[in-house]
Amino acid sequence: MAAQRLEVLSGRFVPQQRRFSSKDPLRRAASAPEPEAGWSLQTPYPPLAAHLLAVLRGSDSLRGYPKMKVYREKEDVILDPDTAHPSLTLSKDRRSMTATNTRLALANDPGRFDIYSCVLGSDGYTSGTHYWDVEVAGTGGWALGVTRESASRKGWFNFSPEQGTWAIQLSMGQYREVTAEWSPLDPPQGPSKIRVYLDYEGGVVCFYDADTMARIHTFTSSFKGKIYPFFWVWSVGTSLRLCPPATLQ
Repeated sequence: MAAQRLEVLSGRFVPQQRRFSSKDPLRRAASAPEPEAGWSLQTPYPPLAAHLLAVLRGSDSLRGYPKMKVYREKEDVILDPDTAHPSLTLSKDRRSMTATNTRLALANDPGRFDIYSCVLGSDGYTSGTHYWDVEVAGTGGWALGVTRESASRKGWFNFSPEQGTWAIQLSMGQYREVTAEWSPLDPPQGPSKIRVYLDYEGGVVCFYDADTMARIHTFTSSFKGKIYPFFWVWSVGTSLRLCPPATLQ
């Protein structure tokens, strides 16, 4: 009996009626043994296969496809107030940030952004695969992604992969990569929720529309040191909100 296989074409998952190859890493993952409760699957597969498995978990739009045994849970990312620029207001649960035109009287701690209205997640990563979802505004100006712990936080500088930040942004209605070129991106539709996926060893940062799993953009690099979730909101009144983990059926 032919089994459905997921293939990635033009950034979308498309079902094709094909038999699994015995050498297919997705086939091997699908037949992996059930781990004990609380364990995570440590995939001995190529980075792309491990990447596909990680992002498949949790997508309602992919229900009905062959079930993959993926045990990587969504990260419970909250914001680190000690890194937040004084013009950002954080919610009590530390999942939401809003840009304001009021600068709070906060200590200029070494880890706090003092020019750019940015904030980092409270936990960084030095290995493994991780993902989190962010509710985003369809207007205003914001950026999100990941950044090195050692990247600049003081004074004026440029955000880019070369400077240790891998991010995408929305500005004046246009999605762009945060690089020296500010190259435009063209997602199929304006996402209301973006999934950020990090594969530390594989050197991949990928962004998806979390509702449709359409790929928005991918960076490839080589990571060193601790990598943190990164958020930047510069339009007054604009907010980003981290989605808490949820058990998916």
